[in-house]
Amino acid sequence: MFGSKDKFVFQAEPFQEGTCQWSTYVHRLKNKFKLYGISNDKQALILTDAIGAKHYERLGNLCHPKEPETKSFDELSELLSVYFEPKPNKYAEY
Repeated sequence: MFGSKDKFVFQAEPFQEGTCQWSTYVHRLKNKFKLYGISNDKQALILTDAIGAKHYERLGNLCHPKEPETKSFDELSELLSVYFEPKPNKYAEY
């Protein structure tokens, strides 16, 4: 139960490739943002911290020449979505 005296500490699970799909991770993270009332301006920063060093480096390459922190949560999650869950090329399947 959520009472006025209850204190909850927000902690984002790190993304572990191979454990769950990226889209599932983002969906769960968005739910946590709602649950804990995390403002939009902090969501991208939480994401860049939660994904870990390996995926942050990859994200930096995807954002180049800009820094990941200049983008919104939705922009960052979309960039990583294209990387982790690419749509199949309909022409390559023939």
